Amino acid sequence: MNGSSINGAKRHAQSHGQAALLLSESLMHCLVAKGVISREDFVEIVEGAAEIEDELGRSEASAPADRNGSLLYPLANAFRRELAR
Repeated sequence: MNGSSINGAKRHAQSHGQAALLLSESLMHCLVAKGVISREDFVEIVEGAAEIEDELGRSEASAPADRNGSLLYPLANAFRRELAR
């Protein structure tokens, strides 16, 4: 596989990950809006997932050194700000 193919596959995988996160976030917003779960529960779920993501990243020897960090913490923080309103 040449460098161009590897970069294309990486971008493709990242777009799938972003789409999955967007879908999950949309579903969670819908559940909160319909009163199925509370905002507090949502924040707890997202923070728990982010902690697991951190642990997995630290335990994987192949984790990229230039990791940009989790997208989950900002999501939890946005809901936390909404709770303060």
